Amino acid sequence: MRRFSRAKYIAATVAIACTAVACSSSGKATTTTAAATVTTTATTVAGGTATTAAPTTSAATATTGAPSATGAPATTGASATSAAPTTAAPVVGLPSTKGTTTAKVMVISDVTQGQIPYTAAETFPAVQLALKDFPNVVVDVCDAKGDQNEYLNCQQKAISEKVNAVVVGFVAGGAAGEDALYQAGIPVLGGGGTTDPLAYSFASGNGNYVGLGAGAVLAGAKKIGVLYLEGTDQLVDAITKGVTFEGGTVVSKASVANNAPDLAPAIAKLLSDGSELIILSVAPPAVIQAMTAIIASGKTPKVAAVSAILPQQLLDFMKGNAEGIYAISSTLVNAEDSKSMADLLAGVDAIKPGTALNVQTVLGFESGYVLATAFNNIKGDVTSANLVAALNNINGLDLGGMVGPASTKPLPSKGLERFMNPYAVVYQVKGGKLVKQGDLTDIRGAFAS
Repeated sequence: MRRFSRAKYIAATVAIACTAVACSSSGKATTTTAAATVTTTATTVAGGTATTAAPTTSAATATTGAPSATGAPATTGASATSAAPTTAAPVVGLPSTKGTTTAKVMVISDVTQGQIPYTAAETFPAVQLALKDFPNVVVDVCDAKGDQNEYLNCQQKAISEKVNAVVVGFVAGGAAGEDALYQAGIPVLGGGGTTDPLAYSFASGNGNYVGLGAGAVLAGAKKIGVLYLEGTDQLVDAITKGVTFEGGTVVSKASVANNAPDLAPAIAKLLSDGSELIILSVAPPAVIQAMTAIIASGKTPKVAAVSAILPQQLLDFMKGNAEGIYAISSTLVNAEDSKSMADLLAGVDAIKPGTALNVQTVLGFESGYVLATAFNNIKGDVTSANLVAALNNINGLDLGGMVGPASTKPLPSKGLERFMNPYAVVYQVKGGKLVKQGDLTDIRGAFAS
């Protein structure tokens, strides 16, 4: 059994913890509370590759050299009334569409790190890729710099530049909200809120933790124990929704402080209560502690966590102690998982060499492609009213299987009405890598409240 001193794993995983935080959207993180933020706001889109006030770039120019998508029927014009027919043949590879619509789109994300030592570079090129065949659509990026005031400044910049839509990536200052954009009639896709009628959120901490609960049962366990950080009870509620939806039961819960030196007592409680699988709703450093305690117990429960807190750096550091952990994601994560994922990696790499392929990249592309589809269903000039109407018509939009079919129909879930990515897929750590164990599962029913 490998044991880790606290000093060693903290030193080795500071950046890893911030990687998980970058999959969040509440923006409540600080250098001392980043772990709690991980659990309250998992998995949002991250993006941005330029500095604040970067010169606007034509989507077509920015994506010169990107490989053309295959297997997806391109659509032209702006006369359709339904954005995404559900009877179309499945898309193989990366979907594409083209058009002549004139519009402006701004990506807002932390390009420069703030208090959290993390920058996100995926959303901007992913949105550019989705809109690469719209030569009259300008895609710009604004750096929120990990700061609430800068996030608000970016919103004011979007308003003053009269952009038609904003795609929000990871913003550590996200607690500032997007009210200014909503009041200006600008739809917000990707990250951001989950209640306003102009919010089209494909990333939500609570939403993705419903998926974590569902995925834990899909991994083959009925009796679930939850290890969670103090003060994040709302995430336990979200997990419970998912567990119950898939026919499981939360049989035990144990909360721990962010700086707890020993997780053995909490793990012992979960095991003694009969947990067949333990969900880790903690920060990445605590994953190491928890696995050390589980191994020391001599018992072999299954273990699951959101993929956001299991970055490759952590898996590499943990070596064999990470083997077998289930990682629950809301999208595919690897290039080898599907042709669409391989095409996505090739596409963003052509725009910005070295761009990472992960959940953030997928959700950035999804946001851009939903916009592209909406643009193609608008006659004449783009206005707030006709863009919102076109966005609200998205239903069953096929993204090549790298994420579930996109729909902008509200969910019957208080506080998550505008969450639009109710899917879960189970991965497992095998040979130090995340390996897909099943297909994306629609867990929309778990959100009924």
